[in-house]
Amino acid sequence: MQLLALILDFLLRLLFMKSILFVCTGNTCRSPLAEGLFKKMLTRIFHTDRDEEAAKADGVRRVMKSDDGFMFRTVRGRLRAWAQHPSGFPTSAGDRCEVCGLTSHHQFAVTSAGLHAMEGMPANPHTLEVLREQGIDFSLFRSQLVTNALVEQATHVFAMTHGHLRGLSTLYPAYQKKFFLLNEGTTQDDITDPIGGSLAAYQECGQRIQQALENILMLINKNVL
Repeated sequence: MQLLALILDFLLRLLFMKSILFVCTGNTCRSPLAEGLFKKMLTRIFHTDRDEEAAKADGVRRVMKSDDGFMFRTVRGRLRAWAQHPSGFPTSAGDRCEVCGLTSHHQFAVTSAGLHAMEGMPANPHTLEVLREQGIDFSLFRSQLVTNALVEQATHVFAMTHGHLRGLSTLYPAYQKKFFLLNEGTTQDDITDPIGGSLAAYQECGQRIQQALENILMLINKNVL
């Protein structure tokens, strides 16, 4: 009975899993900011120790990394992975879910990648500082290239600019329905690249991303996206 309950719990988590992929160019500035800030937002909502560890974004890609053993296309494979790594799936806490109306079964896997990223690069120092200011440790973060596996695994892919959207649509036309602008449903403006700019430019970029994230979380919760 205990095994059956565990399997049922896992299937419920899988049913309500939202896999979010943030995409920019090099995966060192904008998309890591979005990844870290979104994880922090979820932590504030659900406020669990396990989510707190995930929000620190310690470089472990938890569900969506293509080579860490979590990417399985079948429920059987996912069950096997979950049995081996139960902490790999973040857990929500029902006592705080009323903050944005999320049900206690909603789960989020969050990662980021770049259309022209060099694998294994750390985040930009200004990106790290902006995240540190929010209590987020991204020191072990490493960049990764957008791949078919990452796009396939995601339920939502958020691009920083219209150019990134076009690039995604060209490379992965079969998944076009998953692709959205980060400013979807609001200004439709691009999140411009702060690379080469001052810390203040990165802080401004982080503020714009934060505002966009609050909107997309509401849209996802309302099943608009």
